[in-house]
Order: sequence, then C-alpha cells, then structure tokens
Amino acid sequence: MIADIMKRETRAQWSTRLDALGVPNGPLNTVPEVMALEQVAALAMFSRPFADAPTLFHGLPISFDGERAGDDSRSPRIGEHDGVA
Repeated sequence: MIADIMKRETRAQWSTRLDALGVPNGPLNTVPEVMALEQVAALAMFSRPFADAPTLFHGLPISFDGERAGDDSRSPRIGEHDGVA
C-alpha cells in the first residue's frame, strides 16, 4: 500500500515535499549510489587493503588522534604463516 503511493513520485519529489513539511528524511541509496558519495570517498569507507585483494573492504568511520581505526594488513593465505609454530 505505501509502496504503491511512494512509486507515484520520484525520490527527489518526495524529499522536497517532506522537507517543506519539516519531516526529516533521507534517501535509501543503492550500493553503487553509496560508493559514489563524496563522504564515502573522503572517509575512505571502502578500500582495497592490499594490491591483490579480490574485493573492497568496509572501513570504520572513526579516527583516533587523526589515525583511522582498524588494521589494514591482510590475513595469511592458506599454507602461509608468520613463522610462529
């Protein structure tokens, strides 16, 4: 029922109408739309932590003393170890 009503206008039109009424709102973005957002790039939210990483990884959106939280090292591959028995 609500989906049918929402399909009658574009996302931009609904946003304009809701803004005019003082109703907080925001878009529900697709993955490609999220990846294209300026703040996603500025915060380095998705990155390829090592050159041959098969996929992008989601980063933490916080920093401590100007440093991004998290560890960007890769996990060992099958059969690979760090020399610890």
